[in-house]
Amino acid sequence: ILNGAHTSMAMMGCAAGLQNVRDAMEHPQLGKFIRRLVYDEIVPHIPGDILELEKYADDVINRFRNPAIEHKLEHIALNSFSKYKVRVLPSLIDNIERNGQVPERLSFTFAALLYYYRGHGEGRHFVLNDSRDVIGLMKEVWESRVLSEEGMALLCQQVLFDPFWGTDLRKYPMLVERVSHHLFCIVSKGLIESLRMPENN
Repeated sequence: ILNGAHTSMAMMGCAAGLQNVRDAMEHPQLGKFIRRLVYDEIVPHIPGDILELEKYADDVINRFRNPAIEHKLEHIALNSFSKYKVRVLPSLIDNIERNGQVPERLSFTFAALLYYYRGHGEGRHFVLNDSRDVIGLMKEVWESRVLSEEGMALLCQQVLFDPFWGTDLRKYPMLVERVSHHLFCIVSKGLIESLRMPENN
């Protein structure tokens, strides 16, 4: 719970120009998104007693909002690709395989990951700290695509096929469709404005 929320929050918060975890949790759109992500799409797919898991999630959210803890988002965002693969992607795939549906918020975090690794957006430059292979891949795919709906679909097809993930994620066509949909929304409307869309509330 802690790691998945941390990883999702960090890249999204950095892309939105926020500085630390508390800023992200107090942001009216991002904070609400993270809470719904944790309680609706992460906690229900962790084995164990649901009441105990929800209590732990409460403790995590309270820790995020603690003003005494100055945890910088850019530090948490270090190696986000590898962290996402281990901490967030399993919940996303489990949702798809159990329910036959793509969870909206988890798929949005995947789109946000790809957007963050563009390295810039909405007048901001994002400091990327990751392996040369990951940064090189994302630089190549972003430079070769126009910022259109079709361009974002092609970008997602290319990245989700990459062997980095350990499996060809294109075998989940609904995942490709939802990630590309969210990614186009982010590049055309902005990340925070995209969080106001009905499917993300």
